[in-house]
Amino acid sequence: MLGWLGVKNLPVEIPDRTKQLVRQLLPELEEGVSLEFTSEVDYNYDCLSWALGSTRTLFQKSKGAFWPWNDIPDDTADGWARVFEMHGFTRTTGAEFKVGYEKVAILEHEGVGLHAARSTKTGLWKSKLGTQGPDIDHVGLAGLKPAYGEVVIVLEKRRTDWEAT
Repeated sequence: MLGWLGVKNLPVEIPDRTKQLVRQLLPELEEGVSLEFTSEVDYNYDCLSWALGSTRTLFQKSKGAFWPWNDIPDDTADGWARVFEMHGFTRTTGAEFKVGYEKVAILEHEGVGLHAARSTKTGLWKSKLGTQGPDIDHVGLAGLKPAYGEVVIVLEKRRTDWEAT
């Protein structure tokens, strides 16, 4: 199947109920135009895990999850940024596409909810929609605002394997 990303993807089965919920939460993103479902629902990880590149570990201070950083809060944007910094990211000012850099955006909704999204080498963004949602690829970050709020911190990491030849 040739998707809007121009790559060959395996079919992803997303229940209609999940698609309807995503449309309600993210009304500015349109499937096939600015959003593509890239995985089925998987309860084993969340958006922070996904942005760190893990689909096998749920990063939270809770029973059955993993949070080895006792001195770092798991419920603040600054705490999440510190975890990304431990993984080679540095804070930057803009989420704009930059060749050779992977970016991570931390969004905060009304001071109570956090979300992390990561960029791809082509400038698209990837998100995991909570622990009960699928993974998506999306154009930009503005479409996440209704559900996840404002971008409060952006970090980047140089990726020499992403540089143009």
